[in-house]
Amino acid sequence: MIKFTSETIGYINLFEQLSRARVKDCYILREGVLFIVHEGEAGKAIGKEGINIKKASMMIKKKIKVVEYSDDI
Repeated sequence: MIKFTSETIGYINLFEQLSRARVKDCYILREGVLFIVHEGEAGKAIGKEGINIKKASMMIKKKIKVVEYSDDI
């Protein structure tokens, strides 16, 4: 069972509210934050010209990467 910290939950909530994309998982890395979004929602998560990534990155002061989940590796 995966346990999220309050920091991770905060990042997920912020990113979901900002982008309207559903986040499946989130990893806090040394170089930034990695969001795994549901299949078909990468475009929504990134936003037009990357605006959602830029806004979220400025708000949390960390680099952000988005990966779309897929059952098929």
